[in-house]
Amino acid sequence: MNRSVLTLATCSLALGLVAQGTWQVTALSDMPEAVSNNAVASNGTYVYSFMGIDSTKQFSGIHLKGFRYDIANDTWDTIPSVPDNLTRIAGAASTVNGKIYVIGGYHVYSNGSEVSSDKVFIYDPVSNTFTSGMDIPVATDDHVQCVWQDSLIYVISGWNNTGNILDVQIYDPALDVWMAGSSLPGGNGYEAFGASGVIVDNTIYFSGGATDSWVFSLIPKLRTGVINPGDPTVINWSIADDSLASLYRSGAGVLGGQPIWLGGADKAYNYDGVEYGTGQGVEPLNRVTRYDPLTSIISIESGAIPAIMDMRGIAQIDSNKYIIAGGMEADQEVSGKTYLIEYVKTPGLKETNTGKKWIAVYPNPASTLLQIRIEEADKLHHWGITDMRGRIVEAGKAIPNQELNISHLSDGLYALQLTTNARVYTTPFVVAK
Repeated sequence: MNRSVLTLATCSLALGLVAQGTWQVTALSDMPEAVSNNAVASNGTYVYSFMGIDSTKQFSGIHLKGFRYDIANDTWDTIPSVPDNLTRIAGAASTVNGKIYVIGGYHVYSNGSEVSSDKVFIYDPVSNTFTSGMDIPVATDDHVQCVWQDSLIYVISGWNNTGNILDVQIYDPALDVWMAGSSLPGGNGYEAFGASGVIVDNTIYFSGGATDSWVFSLIPKLRTGVINPGDPTVINWSIADDSLASLYRSGAGVLGGQPIWLGGADKAYNYDGVEYGTGQGVEPLNRVTRYDPLTSIISIESGAIPAIMDMRGIAQIDSNKYIIAGGMEADQEVSGKTYLIEYVKTPGLKETNTGKKWIAVYPNPASTLLQIRIEEADKLHHWGITDMRGRIVEAGKAIPNQELNISHLSDGLYALQLTTNARVYTTPFVVAK
C-alpha cells in the first residue's frame, strides 16, 4: 500500500528533565467512508470503529455501522452494524480479554431531542457477531471509558439526558454485572461530558470535558482516581486546575507510564462541530498533551500530529503506537482518514550526564543575559527554552556569542536545552528581575 510519512521533531522539558524524540505520522488506507464521533478500539490485530455520524453532520447521518482495519495488511472492510434499535453517537468501545464492549452514547430524534443510551453490546472478533450485555444502571453518553487490568471497564461521568452525572459505573465482563464505584465528589468540576482518560497501573486520569451549564464551557481540570487493588470499586479522587487540561473529545493513551491525549478541541461543540453558545465552527488541535505524575506538570507538543477532534477513542496498538480512525479535521470536515501516530526516541543522542558538567549557564538567576558554556559548542545545532509547563517559549538554530537575551521573559523557572550532533544538554535556570 502507498503510505505517506511525516516526521515531526518535538521535545518536552520540565525542571531540567528531557524526553527527546520524534512523532512520526503515517497516513494509512482510508476508511470505507468518512465518520466522526465513532467508538474506536483494537484487539491488537484489528482496529474497530462502531457507530458515529457521516459527512452530512445531520441527525439523519448518525448510524450504527461497523468497520474493521487489518493492521498487518493496511486494509479496511465492513463488519455487522451494532444491533441497536436507535442510532448512536458519543458511545465508547473497550477491549477486555479479546472481546470488544460497546457502551452508551446517545440518539438524536428528528425534532432535535436526544436520549442517552443504557445499552451494552459485546462484539466477538472470532465469530464476527454481537451479543447483548447487562444494561448500564445509569444511561450515559460522552463519558470517560477505560480498562483496568484487562478485567474491568470503568464508565466515568458523562451526560444523562439532562445533565452531567457523578456516577462511576464499573462493568465486569466475566460476570456480566455492573458495580458502583466511588462517586466523583460534587461541586468542584469533577463531572463532565466530552472528557477523556486512561488508567495507568492503578490510577485513573481524565482531563477536560464540558460543564452542564447553558453555555457548556470547558473545564480546565485534571482528575486523578487511585484504585484500591484489593477492592477496585474504592477510588480515592483528587483534582487539579490547569488550563492545558481544557480538552474536548480528544483521544487518550499511555506513553512511558504517563497519560497522553492526542488532538481534540479547546472548545465544546455539538455533533456538527459548531460551538455551543456562539454558533461558530470549532477547529481541532494538532498537539499532544502529556501529564507527568512525578512532577504534576502538564506539557504540550504543538504540531506533533494532524489536527483531529471529535474522537471517541483511539487504538493503542503498542507502547508507543496509536491509530486514529475518522474524527473531524479543519473546517469541521468529517474525516475518513486513518493515521498511525508513533513516538520514536531520537537515535544516537545522549541526555545530560549529571556526573559531569557538560553545560554551564550563568548568572543563575539571571535578569537580562544568560551566558552559555557548552562542550562541543562548535557542533551546536539548535536550542530551546521551555517554561514550567513544558511549553516552548523560544527556540533557534544557533546562539550568537554564546549568550541569550532573556530580558523579555517573565520571572520564573525555565529549562534550557541545547542539541549537538552527539548529545542533548539540558539545564534549569531562573529568571529574576
